[in-house]
Amino acid sequence: MRLYVIGVIAFGVLAACSSQAPAGRVTRTSEAAPESITVDPALAGWNGAALHDLVAYLQAQRSTGLLIIDNDRIISEHNWPLSPEAATFAANFTHGASRDGALIEDVASAQKSFIALLIAIAIDRRVLDIEQPVTAYLGVGWSRAGAEQERAIKVRHLLEMNSGLSEKLDLKDPVGAKFFYNTPAYALLKPVLQKASGKSLEAISREWLIGPAGLHDTSWAKRPAAFADVGNPTGLATTPRDLAKLGQLVLDDGRAADGGQVISARQLKALF
Repeated sequence: MRLYVIGVIAFGVLAACSSQAPAGRVTRTSEAAPESITVDPALAGWNGAALHDLVAYLQAQRSTGLLIIDNDRIISEHNWPLSPEAATFAANFTHGASRDGALIEDVASAQKSFIALLIAIAIDRRVLDIEQPVTAYLGVGWSRAGAEQERAIKVRHLLEMNSGLSEKLDLKDPVGAKFFYNTPAYALLKPVLQKASGKSLEAISREWLIGPAGLHDTSWAKRPAAFADVGNPTGLATTPRDLAKLGQLVLDDGRAADGGQVISARQLKALF
């Protein structure tokens, strides 16, 4: 069975996936799937009372969206408005609504997975080599490390978050020696992609991933100054259904609903 839950909360995204071989899986017939197939949870073998309790709990936690898909069928889908006290969040991190009524939201650090998929596609297209130093794409002086230390930092170190850099981009650990969740260092992958491809982040996102994967409500959006000041000025604005399509893309070894190979299985496997 393939099960995944996409829950968009006012401050992030929770996603869980299981990729066991499905039994009696529904065959998708159009690029609009999986949202084109909705089933009664009870007929799909779900515990209705427990599902009701889950929905009630998530709504009480100020969630704005819930989407549960099982074997390419929608088991439960709910979209809730933001509460009045979330006005600041609404002004800074929401970008309208989709056709199905879901808020289009900045999904915070879920964007890191989206960038990782773009990196994989860039490798497939032979426009990016993650074994090259970051200076090969951004030039000298992109960090606050010494020149020799900076040259030792490869693109893969930014991707794997073991660059050795602090959040102020000075060197605090040996390159490649220690994992450190470093958003400002990660965000440098965006200009790396732009330099490698010769195109804007929005352009490569639409050409390489958003379009081929059939995403309808996903784009990059400018963040408020408080986020820009910490080195990551753009947020990925999207919806539960678009996130579900990305999840299905991963489960299907890089193939979109229309059968097109968006990412090679080899590069997808390398990510995990």
